[in-house]
Amino acid sequence: MTRGSVKNFWIWKAKNLKKIRATLYSQFIQEHDRHVLWVPFGIAIGIYSYVMLPYEPKAITYGVIFIAFFASLYGLFQEKRRIFRVFFWAIVCFAVGFFRIGMYPQHILLKKELGPFWIKGQVTALDHTASNSGKIYPRIWLKSLRSKKGALSFPCVRLSIRTQCKQKITPGNWIEAKVKLLPWARLTVPGGYDAQFHQFFQGVSSYGFTVSDVQVTCEKSGFLTRMRHYLTKTFHDKLPYPLGAIGSALITGDKTALPLQLRNDFSVSGLSHILAISGLHLSIVAAMCFFVFRWLLQGVPKLGLIISLQSLAGICSLIAGGIYVCISGAGYPVQRSFILMFGALIGMFLNRWPSSLRMLSLCASGILFIEPHACFSLSFQLSFIATASLMTIPSKFWRKSMSETQQPFWKRWAKSFFMMNVTTISATCSTLPWIAFYFHQYSFQSVISNVFAVSWTSFCVMPMAGIALLSLLTPYSKSVFYLWGLTLKGLVSIAQSSSYYLGFLLFHCPLYSHWYFFAQVFCVFWWLIWKENWRWWGIFALVLLQFFAWYGAFKPKILATPDYIGIIQEEISTLWVTETRKGKHVISQWARVFNLSHICQEKMLKDSKIKALFEIGKKLRKQYPKALTFQYKKGVWIPGTLSDEQRPWRFLYFEKKRKKFYKKRYRITSKKNQLSLD
Repeated sequence: MTRGSVKNFWIWKAKNLKKIRATLYSQFIQEHDRHVLWVPFGIAIGIYSYVMLPYEPKAITYGVIFIAFFASLYGLFQEKRRIFRVFFWAIVCFAVGFFRIGMYPQHILLKKELGPFWIKGQVTALDHTASNSGKIYPRIWLKSLRSKKGALSFPCVRLSIRTQCKQKITPGNWIEAKVKLLPWARLTVPGGYDAQFHQFFQGVSSYGFTVSDVQVTCEKSGFLTRMRHYLTKTFHDKLPYPLGAIGSALITGDKTALPLQLRNDFSVSGLSHILAISGLHLSIVAAMCFFVFRWLLQGVPKLGLIISLQSLAGICSLIAGGIYVCISGAGYPVQRSFILMFGALIGMFLNRWPSSLRMLSLCASGILFIEPHACFSLSFQLSFIATASLMTIPSKFWRKSMSETQQPFWKRWAKSFFMMNVTTISATCSTLPWIAFYFHQYSFQSVISNVFAVSWTSFCVMPMAGIALLSLLTPYSKSVFYLWGLTLKGLVSIAQSSSYYLGFLLFHCPLYSHWYFFAQVFCVFWWLIWKENWRWWGIFALVLLQFFAWYGAFKPKILATPDYIGIIQEEISTLWVTETRKGKHVISQWARVFNLSHICQEKMLKDSKIKALFEIGKKLRKQYPKALTFQYKKGVWIPGTLSDEQRPWRFLYFEKKRKKFYKKRYRITSKKNQLSLD
């Protein structure tokens, strides 16, 4: 190739790059009305940046971000070019998220077992849990804690009550009992649930159980709170176990009494979202109330000449939805759905159709600002992503589906069924990256099972639940609850059949870095927010990132805890452990995360290579006591430790540099490094 041809090539490349850059810039400017939709993503990045630091942020870290924040605010007033303004807004959103989570109240966690000792506190929340035999026990959250020696430093604790309690417990009551408190378990499974991290931000210092009879001092509680727990108890009494637990999960949001096997069936089949009260349940309740109220109002003479019956029915359905929100516990998905429903009603009164994505973005930003730890909630993430995916469906489809209302009933029902399946498939596909990262599986069977389960829930389970609730006012509630139980059995059958017969559509996803996941989340946002053709770049990048994530998957050979060691033998899909009697939960999590179908004890070993790995694992555990895993690469054993060992949720408040400050603030004994009772 001559010099002239090389020069012409570079000139041609420069011209094409300029054209591409100009095209992208014009595309970016054309969609300027979509830029505001990135605000919750920017706030979430700031929140995640705070918790991803391996150390507690120092004054210099806050100083740098503070300067960047005010410099960006100044730039917003001075700069007129849109590309720079977007950049400044991104820094502002990032700083808001970082500062908000940094200023959020963070409470100390219990480090060692405490008790048994007498404790008194006020009940702030209550749900129910079940034993293996199906017996239901209450589980409560206590605040304003006191012992016989004085006030305690714990902001809140969670107690399971399995001893005798003569009086009924409701939120607002004061209880007194002898309890034993335990620290939250340290993360021992890569990619597993991190109890320390989540409870630190939620302000629950420890959990425990009662060891004596519970004395209850009754206090007045709210009507809706009492109603919620009355309904939960009624469901457990009138429906056989575990159908009562499913009914409580659908109506009052109390799903702690669900048996483990049933949870697994719903999780494997991709139907866990049905048991968690979300926008699906609220929209079904609001739709039923809207049509019932409109039918009743049509019977009032001349009322339609004074006010729009549709608007009045909308107000009545909104009130009914608000009551359902309060009874169900007001989780993040329900909050989101109620806010959007309220905005749609306001738009109906003003004869305007509000921008759904803008309302969704504003709702997510508000929740993140008020409760920044909601960013770590999987229900929050899945709810907003699934809703945003529904809003990307072309408006022509909705207009065509909602047109021609003067059709036979069966045609309108068929259209509703078709619309529900389209939205279900769209929401299921958009949440696949989250399911793959958090549950370590690609559940393609969920696309099929959701088509049947969502339709069955919408047309059978929830309407029958409404009839069952009304039947409590009549003497025929037993028969109606029996019919509702049949619909709940149908829902369970769908989950179990999907788990059993469609298991070949479930593929294991290996454990990969969270950086890949963050990049995938950005790609999903890219696809959801933009409108033009370049939005499809996000899908292409998502598939490419998933390929690299598979290639760079984390594959350790040795798993370790302070009590036992696990060895992974991929050839026969077996997990060898030193002991299976202790730590059954952790061992089952190891098998689930790394897709191992067999669990065997060390004493059954005959392979000398695996025996040698056990000896190596015991030596490595002594050398690296904080390591969770050991990976063998290029002749070297690489320990896998938590990157945030110096953060407060890892119990390292007790360093020498910080010991004096926290000893004064939380009354920590210097000898035992635990919270004192005096």
